Amino acid sequence: MVLAIAGQVRANSYDPLAVDSAFHPLHVDLTVHDAARNRDIPVRVYLPKNSAPAPVILFSHGLDGSRTASVFLGEHWVARGYAAVFLQHPGSDDSVWKGQPGQQRMRAMKQAASRLAVYPALHDAPKYEVVLHNAEHSAFTDRALPGDREPRNPNHHRVILALSTAFWDAYLRSDADALAWLNGPGPRAIMEPDDRWQFSVP
Repeated sequence: MVLAIAGQVRANSYDPLAVDSAFHPLHVDLTVHDAARNRDIPVRVYLPKNSAPAPVILFSHGLDGSRTASVFLGEHWVARGYAAVFLQHPGSDDSVWKGQPGQQRMRAMKQAASRLAVYPALHDAPKYEVVLHNAEHSAFTDRALPGDREPRNPNHHRVILALSTAFWDAYLRSDADALAWLNGPGPRAIMEPDDRWQFSVP
């Protein structure tokens, strides 16, 4: 019983949204050349304030995105002490719709989505999967996007920040408090009443 109470206290004291308000995130934009495929990959690297080695988060945008998207994620993770590398995938990035007349942009995005399986972007980074079921496209962006079916929910950013940060803390830093937060009531405390939550690690 004592151990259970102690574990609950630890989970309640953990806050994946807490950052140093005095910290000002910095980033560097680079282009990495893949000689084997003769392919240039633009990246944005968010730099933590310490020069010591830091855990690295690799972020890959969705269709029509870029390395400059989802700034709120990069700035939060780097404020938590991570180095965050945001890749841009030519061929499935914002070049899909740029230069297209407004009424043609959604059509161009749909055509690009149908060809996505053959894009070289699939080989730009090691394979991994994070799944949000029925999520709006703009859940990861700072603006609404064509195809969104519902008005944007301002709590989406907060939920994504908290869940992703707790996951990184638990599995990149072996933080027992973060794992207790994920396995306890922490996620439900920040999510919407109708949201469903399932946490599993293979």
